[in-house]
This record gives sequence, structure tokens and C-alpha cells, in this order.
Amino acid sequence: MAKKQTGKRAAQPTSARVPEEAVSSYERIALLAYSYWERRGCTGGSPEEDWFRAEREILGQDADSRR
Repeated sequence: MAKKQTGKRAAQPTSARVPEEAVSSYERIALLAYSYWERRGCTGGSPEEDWFRAEREILGQDADSRR
């Protein structure tokens, strides 16, 4: 007897491989900013400064790649 499809899809793990082009700039900036905080030992610093630094790096890289 075949299983009946319920229309629900299995949740994909967060570690699923996604092509870099498919990851939004927002997600890339968030991950990079988070990595700055981790490198500081998860203490101190400014989340805003981490965000702006990551934003400059990511958006700067994107602009360079379009040239």
C-alpha cells in the first residue's frame, strides 16, 4: 500500500547547502556581523558597529564584482 501524500514537505536542516547567489545580502551581512562578535569571545563591542562594518564589506564586494 502506497503512503498518502499529506502536502507537507519535510523541513530542511538549516545547514542545507544553498548557492551563495541565493543567500540574501541581509543574511550575509548578519552572518558576518555575528562572526565579528564571536571573534571577540561573544562579549563587548557594538552590534550596530558590527553590522555597519559587515555591510560595508559585503556591499563593497558586491559592487566590486559588478565592475
